[in-house]
Amino acid sequence: MGLIIIEVSGENRAWSYEEMQFAASLADFASLAMETHNRKIAEEALRKSEEMLRKRTELIEKDLKNAQIIQRALLPTSVPNVENMRIEFRNFSVDAVGGDYFSFTPLKEGGLGVFIGDVSGHGVSAALFLSLLKATADRACRRFGQRPKEFIEYLNRELIETMPHYFVTAIYGYFTPPLSNGDVEFIFSKGGHPNPIVYWNSEKKIEMLRCRGTILGKFEHAMYEEISIRLTRGDRIFLYTDGLPEMTNKDKHILGFNELIHLIETSLKEDLKETINEILSKANSFRDGAQIDDDIVLIGIEIT
Repeated sequence: MGLIIIEVSGENRAWSYEEMQFAASLADFASLAMETHNRKIAEEALRKSEEMLRKRTELIEKDLKNAQIIQRALLPTSVPNVENMRIEFRNFSVDAVGGDYFSFTPLKEGGLGVFIGDVSGHGVSAALFLSLLKATADRACRRFGQRPKEFIEYLNRELIETMPHYFVTAIYGYFTPPLSNGDVEFIFSKGGHPNPIVYWNSEKKIEMLRCRGTILGKFEHAMYEEISIRLTRGDRIFLYTDGLPEMTNKDKHILGFNELIHLIETSLKEDLKETINEILSKANSFRDGAQIDDDIVLIGIEIT
């Protein structure tokens, strides 16, 4: 509140109408001057606030870009050259950085280790824990590369200590070197992760491989199962994160695991790369432009 005091000098008398109008005008002008002054102060404060916000946004964008560069450096850009195997993969992140990690590790003992880990949530926090997941999975692979169940058990114990507020779903599979007849044994274990899908070439049949095991990083005494199958020439294994089967369309209908099996079955091509492309093309057709809510990793491996 502002206060103006105006006094008529000289003898005491009543104010004339013109003097009262003049005094009222002075008050109006003073009020307008104060409003203009306060507006200028507010505009300057807003300008400074916008400038600070712009600089902070630029800093966040720079950090996100750096995080994205680091995350991309953690993920494979090509597949290893492995005897009797062909590998194709695709990955997509919802945000600039995501929480899905995967790796291909040719073992010094022979064979190939394949790992997929999905950190709960996505964005910068999940990406930071992704770096931790990679380091832990690398250690596990060096110690238990040929023993998937022990790999997953070790990963669970380590993540309980280092990721108390997050959890991970993961799958680790070991492809043995070719046996004398050219077959390959696939041994895998998982924790809370979607089951692999296998295509049996000789029978022209596709099915999901069931394996029990809860999420990693939450339960110290969790139990994990290990499954082993024999793969022959032309057989294929598909590994993926839950972003694929949990994809929804504009009507909020979910793709689902049963439909994913059917989708893969109807997408099979002679070439593995064309098969992977067809799977994602049909998944996008189902989505019909709806927003993708989770990161997606899809890996296809064929015995040749």
